[in-house]
Amino acid sequence: MTYKSYMSCKPYMTYNKFVQKIKKVVLIILFLALLCFPPITIIGSQDWKSFVSSFSDVDSLIYLLLRFFALYGIIFLFIQVLLGSFVLNFRQIFGPKILQFHIIQGILTYLIITLHPTMFFVFNFNTQGWEKALAMILPSFTNRLDFYLNFGKLAIVLLNISVFAGLLRKVPALIPHWRKLHRLNYVVFALIIYHSWNIGQDTRLVPFVYLYPVFLTGLVAAIINKIKKYLPVSNSLEI
Repeated sequence: MTYKSYMSCKPYMTYNKFVQKIKKVVLIILFLALLCFPPITIIGSQDWKSFVSSFSDVDSLIYLLLRFFALYGIIFLFIQVLLGSFVLNFRQIFGPKILQFHIIQGILTYLIITLHPTMFFVFNFNTQGWEKALAMILPSFTNRLDFYLNFGKLAIVLLNISVFAGLLRKVPALIPHWRKLHRLNYVVFALIIYHSWNIGQDTRLVPFVYLYPVFLTGLVAAIINKIKKYLPVSNSLEI
C-alpha cells in the first residue's frame, strides 16, 4: 500500500474504529442492564419488609436464592447462546478476549443453573423431608406441575452433556464430535424457556416478562445463523 492510498483509507479506518467502540459500549450497557432485571423483578414483587424477612431463616433464604439463580440462569444461558452463534461478530468488536469471556461466563452459567435445582432440592428436603426431595429428582407425570418440571430436569441432563463436551474437547475421542454435543445448548435454552415460563414464580412478573420475546428472538436468530454457516454458498447471482 502506497502512502497516498493509505492516507485515502485512513478516514475510513478511523470511522470503523469509532463504530466498533460505539458497538462495544452499547453491548456492555445492554449486558449490565440485563443483570438488573432479576433484582428489580424479585424485590419489586414484594414490599421491603417481606424481602428483609427472607433473610430471617434458612428456608426463606434458600428459596430467595433459588429464585435469583433461576432468573440469572436464563439470562446467562441466553448470553451463551448468542456468543456461541455470533462469536465471529463479537470477536470483531471485542477482539480475541471474547473467547476467554465465553468460556469463563459459560462455567459461571453452568454453576448458576445447577445451583437452582440444588437449592430446590435442599428446600424440599428441609420442608418436606428426604423422601419427597429424592422423589422430585426423578421424572414424574402425575400432574401438570410435574410435566413442566420434567422439562427442567431434561435441560439439566443435556446441559451437563454440552458443558462436559466443551471442557473435554481436547480428548482424542471427542475432538470430531464435541461441537455437535456442545450445540445442545440451543435445545437446553428452548427447554428452559418453556419450563420457566410455565412454572416460574417471577418469570411473568414485570419487568422480567418483557425479556421473553427477546429470548425467543435471540434463540431463533442464533439457530438460523448457525444453520446458515453449513449451507453451500453460491457464487452466482440468481434472479
